[in-house]
Amino acid sequence: MVQSLGGVALAFGAIGILSSVVFMFSLDYPSPPFPAGYIVGIGCIALGGGVTIGSSTLAIRQQKGPKGTSVSPQLPQWIVIAVLGAGLASYGITEIVRHPLELPDCPCPADYYGAYPCIPCPQTFAGVCNGRGVCDDGNIGSGDCYCDVGWDGEDCSECAPTFQGGQCNQCKRGWDGPTCDQCYPGYSGPDCDVCAEGWIPETDSLGTLCRTCQPGRYGGYCKVCQDCQKHDPNGQCKDNQWHLENIYNAALCTPDGSTCSDKYDCDSFNCKGLCVVGDETTGQVCEFSGECFPGECQFKQCCLEARHGNGHCECGSIGYLGEDCQACPGFDGVYSNTICTGHGTCAAQYAADTYIGLACECTPDGITPFPAWTGHTCSCLKNTATDTNCAKCATGSFGPQCSSCPGGSGISQCNMHGRCDDGIQGQGTCTCDIDVKYGGLGAFKGQACEACLSNDFYGDSCKTCPNLQVVQCIPGLNLTEIPGVGSCIQSCGDKTCNNNTGFCQ
Repeated sequence: MVQSLGGVALAFGAIGILSSVVFMFSLDYPSPPFPAGYIVGIGCIALGGGVTIGSSTLAIRQQKGPKGTSVSPQLPQWIVIAVLGAGLASYGITEIVRHPLELPDCPCPADYYGAYPCIPCPQTFAGVCNGRGVCDDGNIGSGDCYCDVGWDGEDCSECAPTFQGGQCNQCKRGWDGPTCDQCYPGYSGPDCDVCAEGWIPETDSLGTLCRTCQPGRYGGYCKVCQDCQKHDPNGQCKDNQWHLENIYNAALCTPDGSTCSDKYDCDSFNCKGLCVVGDETTGQVCEFSGECFPGECQFKQCCLEARHGNGHCECGSIGYLGEDCQACPGFDGVYSNTICTGHGTCAAQYAADTYIGLACECTPDGITPFPAWTGHTCSCLKNTATDTNCAKCATGSFGPQCSSCPGGSGISQCNMHGRCDDGIQGQGTCTCDIDVKYGGLGAFKGQACEACLSNDFYGDSCKTCPNLQVVQCIPGLNLTEIPGVGSCIQSCGDKTCNNNTGFCQ
């Protein structure tokens, strides 16, 4: 009877275990790891419990013992086995306590978060996170929506702070970049709501507007112009204002074949489209839709025509040329016939569309191509292309290579304050002007006649100081001797001549 009951119990137990395993695997539930101590504990409990129950049952049945005896001789044996089985089961319980089986929380379905029974993520009629983001779901999720670029809010139903438009895909004024996290050119500040340096602030219904460069700045980024009067006193920078007044035509656009959304997509900073009304264009060239009435500005392309000035110099004086209005080679700053010593023309030079400076394009002297004037300032006349030395020098040049005299070539030789020993046989030395008459040419000295002869002369023109007299040279009086004359000069008596003003003091 006992064996039968045990067999039935064993069969039901096996069926129950098998059914439990099948059911567990049919659930969307992660199987937890089983600790080794837990498995040992279960085995000890099962084995110890079985031994204890079996031994106790047998001990109870054999209490009366065999026929004719009061107690079975095997009774103590079964009691001992039952005690050992109970000890084994107790050990199993201890192992389970020490190594428990920790069951994870029931997993949340998609778009739910938190502990069971899980909370639904924020959603609108358009779906979870308004269909514009991803929910942080799962048991350890926060339920927050990670919104797509341009969207914000608890359920991604609002535009992010720097975005605008029905689809929140346009940057607000002042902002730029794929994620509208940087200032648009011309704007600055933590909120990109003030004009950057070099821009003129304007105001409209949307707030501060930065679209125009200050005078003296050029290009799409309002760069500072160079000093166009550094060489040419009448030079003028081709800034944006100059370009607008002299070059720019808003109705003109020659497409270069590339599309654009605004001017910063184009090398020319000129992005233009056509006004469209319905399905037809009006033919009007536009930069913004606000210029079309009615209609919208569409089909934008980059134009070949520059929208802004290039920062080059517009030269206003003869003898000055190039992007920075430098003086032409040989030019003395006064007479045009000194340009290229009168034997060539001045021209701007470029290398791969990059300005590199000015150079003289020399002319032949008689039959082409030789004899011809050559050299940096066209000061050297050569009879053939193979000549190593010059046959003739231009005025203000000396030696076999026709080097420029000190102070400049042409009439600018000796800084225009003397005469150069020029020509093929010349040595290039300057004989400086010395005119001691009051109101005369003045007196000069130096290798290029660049300085006044003495403190008896003043100013850039070395004019004579008041009361200047030609006197006998007396040793010890520290008088200035006139070269080649043997006489000395004295001015202001016992006073000193001011070298800037010419006053005796």
